[in-house]
Amino acid sequence: MMLFAGCSDTGRLVINGTVDSRYDGFNVYLVPQPRPVADIVDSTRIKNGKFSFKIDADSVYVSHLSISKRAKAPIQMILTVIEPGVLDVCLDTISTAHGTPLNDKLQCWKESLQESYRKMSLATEKGEREEIADNLARTTIDFIKDNPNPLGGFIYMMYDKVLTAGQKAELDSLGIDKWKAHVSKR
Repeated sequence: MMLFAGCSDTGRLVINGTVDSRYDGFNVYLVPQPRPVADIVDSTRIKNGKFSFKIDADSVYVSHLSISKRAKAPIQMILTVIEPGVLDVCLDTISTAHGTPLNDKLQCWKESLQESYRKMSLATEKGEREEIADNLARTTIDFIKDNPNPLGGFIYMMYDKVLTAGQKAELDSLGIDKWKAHVSKR
């Protein structure tokens, strides 16, 4: 019986979230990306600084989690991957998500970007800033290459306008462009 109960959420994502309890009563929105439409946006109310979602995850796609704008909260929206498993999210000025394979990869990439931006803000010489910017671009391209899936395709779509023709050709030669998001699912 326990084995059956343990498998009952296969194909589902459970998001367990925390946020400062002063935002109790406000909604958190799960917004499939890109170009969401109202009938596919999910929401839940914050209670005692917690919120949760249970989502069918029979296909992998990308969503944003954000708090209601009416809260006027300095909370960072967070990109999340809908995939089977349990995801722990903390909405804050720097939001985090851990617990499923693609979300863990996404969190590591995000932290490496934050560290690069921190270093760039401290850099005093133009050459040093350019080197950091080059490393930042390479980190992003490597992340996309390492994720030939809807996550890599979504990041590719987000960075499309800043990639050089050579970088796009490199990614396209790997077939990553087929993972570019075109319309939201759900």
